[in-house]
Amino acid sequence: MQRSASGQEVVITNNGISVALLWPLSGESLEEIFSAARQARARARLCVTLDDPRRYLCAVKHLRLRHAMIIAAALAAAGCASYPPLSPVSEALPAGVTVTDTRRMIELRGPVTPPDAAGLIFYPGGLVEPEAYVSLLAPVAQAGFPVIIAKMPLDLAVTAPNRAADLLDGYPAGESVTRLWALGGHSLGGAMAARFIARRADSYPTVRGLILLGAYPPESDSLARTGRSVLSIWASEDGLATEQDREKTLRLLPGHARIEIIDGGNHAGFGEYGPQRGDGERLIPLEQQHAEVQQLIIRFLDDMGCRSDCRAPDGLIN
Repeated sequence: MQRSASGQEVVITNNGISVALLWPLSGESLEEIFSAARQARARARLCVTLDDPRRYLCAVKHLRLRHAMIIAAALAAAGCASYPPLSPVSEALPAGVTVTDTRRMIELRGPVTPPDAAGLIFYPGGLVEPEAYVSLLAPVAQAGFPVIIAKMPLDLAVTAPNRAADLLDGYPAGESVTRLWALGGHSLGGAMAARFIARRADSYPTVRGLILLGAYPPESDSLARTGRSVLSIWASEDGLATEQDREKTLRLLPGHARIEIIDGGNHAGFGEYGPQRGDGERLIPLEQQHAEVQQLIIRFLDDMGCRSDCRAPDGLIN
């Protein structure tokens, strides 16, 4: 451990990797930070952790959020680069879909977006750039359902699990209170989306659904008693969210949850960013996995969308 002349930079060496932590930003003492770091290291190893959502959740579930953010920053500084998209956003857009790219989100809209169509706010997987989900979700927008892909600090949803609140609060007032929304996510992003549903969704009554792609709720955020709609999509060749994980965590979902399995799909196939360490080999084309997931999401959003009998006389959703 070293300390700079300014007293603001600390270098920790872990397995030969030097990690700089701007610890004063956390408001924690060095002893607390190092204790948190030791806990995380005891449960998972740097970059390997981020490739495996089970290990990453195990590492962070014992940490306070601000501790997790510090560890996430350390992991990023250690060279755990995010997975970029395989193709530019412009090439991933189907006809008629427009994209709005801001500091906090990528918004996708189709040529026609009915006012009563449900929308989707999506949390990317850990260390996956949000652009890597445009090819999967743009056809959902083309079908008439607005899609917002959240941008996360360091590309880690654990650093901003309540991003959906920020996006809804900043959305055009008319739509944020009259449109129904589903919150979705892949891998670590799905776990943090489930956490938002468990802890914050009651403050956002228009958030009525949850879509999990190769993901499941953290143990501390069971949704077994939620009345919200849940769609849980798995892949048969997923090496990171496995059949054993599905069986073990099914109790964390409500009995009415829809469980779907993409035969021949894998973990990385829920996005478009190439092979992922620890994943199984996909047995079907990426386009086929995307098409099957898109159909399931569109059907879910269509079923969830507001019908004429869910509007009060003032036009708001009951």
